[in-house]
Amino acid sequence: MKESKTDYKNFYYPPGGILLWIIIILEILTFGIAIIAMNYSAQEEIEIFSESRLKLNNQIGLINTVILLTSGFFMAEVVNQAKKNNNKKFSLYLKITLLLGFLFLILKSYEYFEKLNDNISLDTNTI
Repeated sequence: MKESKTDYKNFYYPPGGILLWIIIILEILTFGIAIIAMNYSAQEEIEIFSESRLKLNNQIGLINTVILLTSGFFMAEVVNQAKKNNNKKFSLYLKITLLLGFLFLILKSYEYFEKLNDNISLDTNTI
């Protein structure tokens, strides 16, 4: 039987580096805590959350989610093409990423404009 030696270096040096994984874990924890807090508040103020949920624009939310995921993919491709010194694809993917970023900002601005016109601000429905 052949013995294999475990390379412990990989455990201590994960892909992307340890700092990247610390950031990912912190993001997961932060969003997890925020979701738990939101669900707790929703249970405490059921009527307010039900009314407020009706004011959300689901179509724009879906489009923005798709834009964010797609732009993230293209940004990863920008990095990949930069490593390969493929300047033509690098430039194309970077332009697509920037275009999607601007589109996201335009849609987000429209969402905020809608809310401000309905007299909804950061102070609305806060305890």
